[in-house]
Amino acid sequence: MALDANGPYTGKPDKPVELACSINKEAYPPGAFFQYQWYVGTTSVETDGNGKAEYFWTAEGNYSLKCVATVTTSEGLVLSGSAFTNVAIEAGKPTAMPGGHYRGGIHGGNYSPIQFAGNHPDFVEDEQIGKITVWEWTFPNGSATIYNPTCKFTQAGKYTISLKVKSRYGKWSVPKTAEVNVIDGKIAGYVRAADLRTPVKEVRLTLSSSHVDSNVLAQIAA
Repeated sequence: MALDANGPYTGKPDKPVELACSINKEAYPPGAFFQYQWYVGTTSVETDGNGKAEYFWTAEGNYSLKCVATVTTSEGLVLSGSAFTNVAIEAGKPTAMPGGHYRGGIHGGNYSPIQFAGNHPDFVEDEQIGKITVWEWTFPNGSATIYNPTCKFTQAGKYTISLKVKSRYGKWSVPKTAEVNVIDGKIAGYVRAADLRTPVKEVRLTLSSSHVDSNVLAQIAA
């Protein structure tokens, strides 16, 4: 029996792969009855009368498939055959997003330690990539495995940090770097309350108003 599994197949995790096996029906006399059955390993998959089925895999890998066909002639003769193929399931590769450029102070001053932020756990870059489940940060003085770690720097200077991430489907990104500028001294500029990651020392608050007495404002700022 000449049965064709029409493979190999390719697909993405959690996405149905359409399978279709076929046989030359013209090689059999009129009135013949055809039946098909797909198998993934030892698991049977619901298959229609034309040899078509759908199945999805949750993880990357190469998987074996088998299709079995049975032909029953009008005279009651039963013939059967099988065909084998495989399917390659591959997820998309994630992109590491280390953020930056970062700027902070040396350990013991304000804006230290410096907090970093990589790919958010709830962020989905693409359906074929899924969420990020593993983070690997590399710092000049250590490493971290959460998405938003902090790092202390004891000397001023410019540093390079890197991030590599792994998706829920087990696919690793290539490492991506970001620059860190560490200042020895106070960092000047406007500071929003939402940006304060650690207490800021020696902050002087100045208030002004066109309708409130300056002495009252001075007491509020003190």
